[in-house]
Amino acid sequence: MQELVCAHGSYGDLLVDPGTGRVLEVRDMRHNNSDTGHPYHGIRRCDLAEYRRHYGKVELSIDILDIGYWYDIDGVAGYEPAEPDFRKQVMLCSTESL
Repeated sequence: MQELVCAHGSYGDLLVDPGTGRVLEVRDMRHNNSDTGHPYHGIRRCDLAEYRRHYGKVELSIDILDIGYWYDIDGVAGYEPAEPDFRKQVMLCSTESL
């Protein structure tokens, strides 16, 4: 069985199928297992293809700010790209550690 990708953030974790990017489970850090009102409940799929193009591979642990995703919240669907300022910070930290 293939390991799942974990996209993590302040409100919990998304367990993601590494082949399709489909969100399989939302783990709530607030210990509220209700889907209603959870900031991540509407995220349906993560953009692993874009992440792979940007970094060259997909990590098993990804910050939620570092990956784009498709959502559907209360009938409003859309795409949220990776946070560009976060990615700039990642690049700065990577070059400083060399």
